[in-house]
Amino acid sequence: MRHKVEIASQNKTVGIEILNEGDKVVAVRRALPNHMLKKPPAWAFSEEVIKFLQERGVEEIKIVCNNMLYACKMSDFLKLAVKFSRGFGPQRHLPLRYWTTTKLGTQRPKEKQLNLFA
Repeated sequence: MRHKVEIASQNKTVGIEILNEGDKVVAVRRALPNHMLKKPPAWAFSEEVIKFLQERGVEEIKIVCNNMLYACKMSDFLKLAVKFSRGFGPQRHLPLRYWTTTKLGTQRPKEKQLNLFA
């Protein structure tokens, strides 16, 4: 189920999809490359989004960005994420080294067409 989570501190909403994968609840966010923190390289969520995820019993967080899937357990995010504020309200970020990454949608190389009249 898709949700628009209000982030009052930033006066905007963020799209989060809540799925049941087997016996666990998973939150999926589709992000643009500029949503990733640069220093340190990390994925961040506002406290409002974190509260939303906790209220829905989310056990795993997944982020899809540029044909890459980033995944971590919610418990790891809560334990390891660093609180910060850079003018967009209270947030927490988890450096990339704590995320499992998987490349999505690998394309097959183009096949060379043979010339029948060579």
